[in-house]
Amino acid sequence: MIFYFSATGNSKYVAKQLAINTSDALISITEAVHADKYTYATKAGESLGFVVPVYFYGIPDVVVKFIEKLEITDRYDSQHYIFTVLTCGGSSGNAGKMLAKLLAKRNMIVTSSFCVKMVDNYVLMYDLPKEETINEIMIKADVSINNICKKVQKKIVGDFNDLKGFAPWIMTPVLYKVYKHVRKTNKFFVEDSCKSCGLCTIACPENAIRMTGVGPRMRPVWTNDKCSLCLACLHRCPAKAIQYGKKTQKNGRYYNKEAEK
Repeated sequence: MIFYFSATGNSKYVAKQLAINTSDALISITEAVHADKYTYATKAGESLGFVVPVYFYGIPDVVVKFIEKLEITDRYDSQHYIFTVLTCGGSSGNAGKMLAKLLAKRNMIVTSSFCVKMVDNYVLMYDLPKEETINEIMIKADVSINNICKKVQKKIVGDFNDLKGFAPWIMTPVLYKVYKHVRKTNKFFVEDSCKSCGLCTIACPENAIRMTGVGPRMRPVWTNDKCSLCLACLHRCPAKAIQYGKKTQKNGRYYNKEAEK
């Protein structure tokens, strides 16, 4: 069983490749939160995997809240193999340890940890890489994912995350505090190019968006003061109508379409 959270398709892509190679069931954390489902049963000796992106050298708030409520029934024994896979645009800091501590509180002890460098799409600060660079990143990512699949299939134990970066024990505590303060929704706004499709409400993992108005004049409104700042609404808007502050207007949008194949 593999749980994953993915706003722009990167973590979903990794999770799907793992599932193909291990025949494990895939559980979308976004869909689980929407359905208010937090209890799952495991089979004897079944592996448990968690594939999540790195936000500010830590774990997305929606993932933290999900794990805090997560209940795995049919108590797993020493045969259970529990692994985590982080996806990041550069380095992960101590996000892996943060995730392991969260799982340990739910009686799940991580036996193996991995990290994959994917396409960085934090357009609140900078634009997307060029298409050629994106393709190069994905080629290297596929090699990493393939190596992870082999280790997971063999249930090899160890910390295989070599993307922690500089002073992760310092970077995560400092930057994650920043994350807690910048997750405000008041900077989101919608331009007139909005098509009233409502896809943003479906993409939002925290049900923080609702549509207001009538017919073609319907527009999304952010109903929570804070969100996980996953930017799923912004990146998946087909009209590029959702903005956050001023800088995103000139930056690109990204979704890993391979995740849907």
